[in-house]
Amino acid sequence: AVDSILSTLGTQVLKVDTATHHVGIGEFAAPEIPRGTLHVMTSSVTQAAASNTMGLFNLVLNNSGSNQTNSFAGIAFDVSSETVANRIGAAIRAERQSGVAANHSLDLTFSTNNNDNGGTSTDALTERMRITSDGKVGIGVATPGYALDVNGDIMIRGNDIRDSAGNVCISFDGSGNVDILGNVTYATTQF
Repeated sequence: AVDSILSTLGTQVLKVDTATHHVGIGEFAAPEIPRGTLHVMTSSVTQAAASNTMGLFNLVLNNSGSNQTNSFAGIAFDVSSETVANRIGAAIRAERQSGVAANHSLDLTFSTNNNDNGGTSTDALTERMRITSDGKVGIGVATPGYALDVNGDIMIRGNDIRDSAGNVCISFDGSGNVDILGNVTYATTQF
């Protein structure tokens, strides 16, 4: 059986599948039922644009309680039968970078819990990756200074590193051999 809650105008705003306990938010067509624990339904032809407002998104996470730097809105994940509150396995947070209310610059951070001290720690999240408000990506770096800033070794699974024109500059053969193509310049000396 499926139960619905209607708005004062008579439109469906919430649908609950009592067999699966799945909850649907939004207007579902008559035969359609919520397909997950929480299913947000919208019917819109709006395209992604810099001018999109909050009302166009399926889900909005908004922390209106603070303008303080590093305050956040986010999603916490955990997969465990343990019922102790505040044990988080991973998280995605949008973190405020300014204390000025009108400045909406947010960094997006991704954190994981590699070891919470055998289940005794409630705050063992470690930031692993950050995308800054100006588009820089840091892996193992909280304040990336370049488009991609990595603290640690990297593995390139493809064979080539290309320049902005798409030309191969450095090529790997998978056996530890490297070819540098084109000219190599050190200071003002070309070799």
